[in-house]
Amino acid sequence: MVDKGFVPGSNCFNNLLTFVVGSSSFNQWWCFFNERQSKVVLDVYSFGIVIKGCCEAGEIEKSFDLLVELREFGFSPNVVIYTTLIDGCCKKGEIEKAKDLFFEMGKFGLVANEWTYTVLIHGLFKNGIKKQGFEMYEKMQEDGVFPNLYTVLITV
Repeated sequence: MVDKGFVPGSNCFNNLLTFVVGSSSFNQWWCFFNERQSKVVLDVYSFGIVIKGCCEAGEIEKSFDLLVELREFGFSPNVVIYTTLIDGCCKKGEIEKAKDLFFEMGKFGLVANEWTYTVLIHGLFKNGIKKQGFEMYEKMQEDGVFPNLYTVLITV
């Protein structure tokens, strides 16, 4: 489509991007995204797909570069993107970065949901910081966010 001069809408491109990210090596889909980025209509969801792919590939720095790029496009990151980044940081053992992201969300008017809390609590426990994990669990409840079954199982 793109080679023929047609510009696919973001929904069409996001479906293809989801498939490519899920079925290719990091280098392949990263090239695919970069080659087409200026030729298609991107939206917040497009960036979310690629940020998640970067996090799953352990390419945390690239995901943060994409966060900057997302803002340069005039978009605001949403709770899902922040939760994805927090999860990626926790899996890489970068707990301070994850906590910074968590608290940064509030500065942009975003409210952490049960998944955001759960991801951070899991990261804290997995990285041996149980006291902070329990404190975050208490904060979750104080903030009126109800833990899901997985959150409860982490803290048991």
